[in-house]
Amino acid sequence: MFVQKKRGPSEDDEQDDANELAWLRARSRPFSQPYGLGANGLAGLFLGGIGGAHAVLLVQSLAAPRRNVALVRWCLYACAMCGFHASEFLGAAAWRWRDVSFDSWLLNHSVAYGLAFFAAVLEFALEYRLPLKQSAATLRLGVVLVAGGQGVRP
Repeated sequence: MFVQKKRGPSEDDEQDDANELAWLRARSRPFSQPYGLGANGLAGLFLGGIGGAHAVLLVQSLAAPRRNVALVRWCLYACAMCGFHASEFLGAAAWRWRDVSFDSWLLNHSVAYGLAFFAAVLEFALEYRLPLKQSAATLRLGVVLVAGGQGVRP
């Protein structure tokens, strides 16, 4: 005769219950809680708007008779950044859906990340004023490296 032993709730079950309660509480205050649907919706709207605007600008600049390489580079950078943040959220939503919150977008990652982002923007602005990397080969290599990096991420 097989007898099943009763088990108490595990730590994972307790964590899942706590996340579910936090999510339910956040529905009543969608913008003030990290699990709030309002904050997540605004983050998606922000990234989609920025990424979409830069994608349209990229297509227009590629179709222009006189191509502005700096503008193409900036649009590719903005699209890559938006794609990175959106893929982080989608990965969290697919595999850890109970833990999805505004933090899953990685928009508020860390101070070091914010400084690195602004350093990249400053670097771009300086390179625009001092055209050091205007070759098409450098642009193609950069796109391949970014796409490869996104492809090998877990």
